[in-house]
Amino acid sequence: MTTQLLDTKMFDEYQKQLNEWQSQFTDWQKSFFDTWLESMSTDGKDMKFTETFKKTVDIQQEFISNYIEAQQKASQFALESQKKFWDNYFELVRKAPTPETPKI
Repeated sequence: MTTQLLDTKMFDEYQKQLNEWQSQFTDWQKSFFDTWLESMSTDGKDMKFTETFKKTVDIQQEFISNYIEAQQKASQFALESQKKFWDNYFELVRKAPTPETPKI
């Protein structure tokens, strides 16, 4: 019986996408805190609440969009991996020698 290894390109692609999402999340965090700190003046008198609110909503929308995209990619990867696993399994089962039926 021959064995086939799973295609590692799928795992490499998943790792690449995960790293991209983590990078986007880190950028989002930095942007969020930079905006928050920017809205506060050093003396605390000139708070820019309207500008901060708009920026915060924009950042939240971007974060949610990125999160949904990451979830979509993770789900797609999981489905592709399962399909590949079961396709390989049934291919190997079909190639395996079948036992002879005993004669009665």
